[in-house]
Amino acid sequence: MIAIDLGKPRGEVPAADVEVLVRSWLDTEPNLSEEEKQIIARAVLNHGRPNEESDDAVTIALKDADRVVNTRLDVIIRSAQFHSEQLVLDPVRLLSGEKVGRYNSRPTVMDALRDCLDWGDFNSPENARFAVRTEKAKWMITEYVAELRAFLEKIVEQRRKEGLVPYPVEFARD
Repeated sequence: MIAIDLGKPRGEVPAADVEVLVRSWLDTEPNLSEEEKQIIARAVLNHGRPNEESDDAVTIALKDADRVVNTRLDVIIRSAQFHSEQLVLDPVRLLSGEKVGRYNSRPTVMDALRDCLDWGDFNSPENARFAVRTEKAKWMITEYVAELRAFLEKIVEQRRKEGLVPYPVEFARD
């Protein structure tokens, strides 16, 4: 929200601006102690980061909630909307499964959507940095990830049917 208001990508919004906004909301709540406000503000500031052993319960809940809602199928539309400058997919790499670029700055919308699948892979040590941790989140995300994976697999299946998988070399751009 603040990124849109400032006309900046999410990663370029200063933490201080986010904290000011969150504090302005929290300060309207007379029943929250200063300590509770600090816990909530810290959770908001840290919820996009990898999982840490030191995450408190509020941060864990917020990280899990964010990851769960970002595996619902409407993430497909939102990803295309918020990454409109990116290619939808790279037809040459469609089957590779290779991760190109960094997490949260993948070269295509499809690559970004594939990152969402990792959040539901809570049994894999290599994905532990981003996988959900609460039982409710694990229960919810399992179905959402299966649906998102099926959508991504359907893209490949449709292109295969059209003779575009593997992508014909003569069509590839340099």
